[in-house]
Amino acid sequence: MPRPDNTVPDFAVCPEPTDEFDADVDPRYLTNLKNEYVRHWKAVKKEWCSHARLRTARNARSIELIQKIYVSPDQRMPEHSM
Repeated sequence: MPRPDNTVPDFAVCPEPTDEFDADVDPRYLTNLKNEYVRHWKAVKKEWCSHARLRTARNARSIELIQKIYVSPDQRMPEHSM
C-alpha cells in the first residue's frame, strides 16, 4: 500500500466542537426548541462530514487503490448466458 500523503496534515479523529445551542431559545416553546435542535444537529453533521473528507484526503491514494481492486457483486458485469 502507498504511504499516507505527508503534504496533507494529520487531523484528530474528532473535530473540534464549533456549534453551540442558542441560549436565547425558550424551552417552553416546543417548536422553537425543535427548530434549534435541528439547526444545531445539521451543523454538527456538516462539520463531521467535512472533517471526515479532510481526514481521508491523507490516504486518498490507498483508498483509490482498494476501490479499484475490490468490485462489489452489484457492480460486476452480468455474464452472458446463451
